[in-house]
Amino acid sequence: MIIAEDDCEIYILGFKYLDEFYWRPKNDLLKASPSLINPIVDLILEEIFGSYEIDLTTVFTDPEGDEIFLFALSDDTDLISTDINGQQLVLTGTEKGSVSIVVTAVDANGGVVTDEFVVQVNGVLSSNDIEGSDISVSFF
Repeated sequence: MIIAEDDCEIYILGFKYLDEFYWRPKNDLLKASPSLINPIVDLILEEIFGSYEIDLTTVFTDPEGDEIFLFALSDDTDLISTDINGQQLVLTGTEKGSVSIVVTAVDANGGVVTDEFVVQVNGVLSSNDIEGSDISVSFF
């Protein structure tokens, strides 16, 4: 799937098949496209986080009330993979690093909106990480 903006600033949906690009304009140019109402903030997760879910019903809406189809892509699927389960974005990963995630909402008319955010996966803090430091822990 390919998302582009043409000279008239109308979002169109396209795809690549056998090294050829095909574009599908909106069915009705006067109908509004989906809207990004609550952008996803950048995330910081711990290494070996397993899976993390984001509710996309609070992220996108369609002013016309059209059904929204959701797609998600990670720029490094070896680090974090994406899956759409109903209206939930599921991120899965185990290693340290940083990736960009793009979530796309497409309505039945062909209108498109995207949201992009970064996921930073940090190592888990262990007692080895603080050895020799001036940190003390007190229990009450």
